[in-house]
Amino acid sequence: MRLIEYSQFRNRTHVFHNREHAGQILSNALNIYMELDPIVFAVPLGGIPVSAKISKILNCPMHIALVSRLPLPHRPLVGFGALSITNDVVINKKLVEMINLKKEVISEVIINTKKKLQKMQSLFDEFPPINIKNKRILLVDDGVNSGYTLLAAIRSIKRDSPKEIIIAVPTASEKGIKLLESEIETFVCPNVRTGYFFSVLNAYKNWRELEETDILKYFETRNRRKK
Repeated sequence: MRLIEYSQFRNRTHVFHNREHAGQILSNALNIYMELDPIVFAVPLGGIPVSAKISKILNCPMHIALVSRLPLPHRPLVGFGALSITNDVVINKKLVEMINLKKEVISEVIINTKKKLQKMQSLFDEFPPINIKNKRILLVDDGVNSGYTLLAAIRSIKRDSPKEIIIAVPTASEKGIKLLESEIETFVCPNVRTGYFFSVLNAYKNWRELEETDILKYFETRNRRKK
């Protein structure tokens, strides 16, 4: 796997003003794909503002990667794996064993997450389906911690036979990159961080939780402009 990073951002925090600024910086590294007819796939929720900026600058279509973390009970911002709308389930087995997470709890979380993805899918029903066979996909999120959410997204997208999947994220942990290195050929990440503790939000000066109304605003504005 080829890793494209910015050495001046290595192990730094608060690199980006916000997600849009991160998308602008990422776009500079993705300029080489502008003439190759790429399609941006945004991982909700945080990846959508980043993707909208990239889609605008590269003048390419934007789609949504319907995937979600499997949240730990009572700790919704921490995942023990991820699920895609196409039922690709990836589990952080080491974490599950370490905290002794019961099978029945895992099953319940998967069921609830599937319902969440189906609800999110209904929000995008008005947008036509997109053919990605033999296309280059820029898979975008606002950051990578463990890497399991992107792993589920990659496996889901591969079902439709794209030519190539390029991961493009503003910030990532080394462990997250390592999990994904056998799945893709190119990983674009300006801010790579090492060490035991990693948090996506620490890459941003301004970071907030997003709601579904936020993501529809970004998605509709970008795609309706291209009609």
